[in-house]
Amino acid sequence: MLSEGGFTALIPINEVAQSELYRIDSFSSGETSLDSFLHSEAANLHSDHLGHTSLLFHEDFASVVGYITLSNDAIPLKTSEIGDLGLAYEIELPAFPAVKSVASPSIKVFSGRASAN
Repeated sequence: MLSEGGFTALIPINEVAQSELYRIDSFSSGETSLDSFLHSEAANLHSDHLGHTSLLFHEDFASVVGYITLSNDAIPLKTSEIGDLGLAYEIELPAFPAVKSVASPSIKVFSGRASAN
């Protein structure tokens, strides 16, 4: 499913076709920790509902061209903020629910260091 510019929509990591998994393994952003996360951890965290990783592909590149992982998080509230959230009902939360962008690297397409198919 390619768009006019050759990009796919963001595809959840668990929906990548078996025949396309090699494209994940060949991804390199230049940051070892981000690459390792995608190669070794992202799919497990996704299947355990601890993070949601989506991938972006392009027809001219053999690997994934970018990805983003969102995870559940919480912002701890100060004692003075608990119960004072401005909600229409009373609730005391020790933390405010949040979503965190864990990673969103891409290959170095624009620096000329990525190679096309």
